[in-house]
Amino acid sequence: MSVTKYKEVRWRVRVPDGKGGMRHVGIYDRKREAVEAERVALSEGNTPKGEMRVRDWRRLWIDSMFAELGTSREQRRESTVLSYEAHTAAFAEAYGHLRLADVKVSVAREWTLERPSQQAALRIMYADARLADVIGDYNPFARLRMKRSRGRRDLAPGFLTPAMIDRLAEAAVEVHDGPAGPMVAALIHTAAETGIRRGELIALRWSDLDLDRGEAMIERAWNARLRRVDLPKNGLGGKVVLGPKSIRALRKIEAARLHSDLVFTTITGKPLNQSGLHYLLNPVRQRAGVPHLTLHLFRHYCATQLVEAGVSDFDVARQLRHTDRGDLVRQLYAHRDDDAALARVRAALGGEHGPQLTRAA
Repeated sequence: MSVTKYKEVRWRVRVPDGKGGMRHVGIYDRKREAVEAERVALSEGNTPKGEMRVRDWRRLWIDSMFAELGTSREQRRESTVLSYEAHTAAFAEAYGHLRLADVKVSVAREWTLERPSQQAALRIMYADARLADVIGDYNPFARLRMKRSRGRRDLAPGFLTPAMIDRLAEAAVEVHDGPAGPMVAALIHTAAETGIRRGELIALRWSDLDLDRGEAMIERAWNARLRRVDLPKNGLGGKVVLGPKSIRALRKIEAARLHSDLVFTTITGKPLNQSGLHYLLNPVRQRAGVPHLTLHLFRHYCATQLVEAGVSDFDVARQLRHTDRGDLVRQLYAHRDDDAALARVRAALGGEHGPQLTRAA
């Protein structure tokens, strides 16, 4: 650690001296000042480029991001920094004694094969080291060209159907007694027709809904990592359109709401979290015969249904609250059915076997 507590109230800064030891920089009243002093000391060349150890850079990198939270320089949200911290900890424990430049591509490949979920954070850690000029043009976690699962991009076009959504809603009423059953059914229809995210469903309030206009205002989301209600992903809120089934299901539970403010709760009317949501949905998935169905797949279902109905990629992106004008919808979210596409082309050309061409006399 190069920024440490000094006499319990102040902060001491030391940086690597390039000879295997640490050089004293100063003592500061606030941690933010100490982190900044450390950054300046490193950027001024007190640590020769390429000499920074993995553990030293990782700690400096994480502390710098935490120090910038809540300032005008904030680039990443607190939950993102916590994620980076968690996904780089094991690597720093295993290889922290090495210089950044001593981590070879072979090591990065082996690590990524065993822990694929950590590659992105480690790649960003090295990319930021390059930006901070503590290492040259080198990133062992970039361009590994490893075959990875395409995940949701490889879903079959019919992975969910309107009939399956209805069956899930029916199963919710079958497995949950009292008002909880219709509430879970409303959650399923709302997720399927709006495409809003899991955390946004958990934080949805009755005051966010305008059932007469068929709209919902998305302003909040449950953040599982921070364990609190926060802004939606990327800070992007806004209105979304409610479909007819979700409106009917929400009207059905409005009078017998389990919570005065929250739309979706536990069966006892308490605020939901991830485990509570799993408790509600797991028996429903089992009863409907889709035990591996995740709530996020409803977002893909919504996008696919809208695209198949002729809604433009741009408009679908607006419903999903993307900022890329539809690029992600085209690449990932809309699982178009090739057979259905050919059927529409066939119909447009004039019937079952295409237009009947007549030979000129």
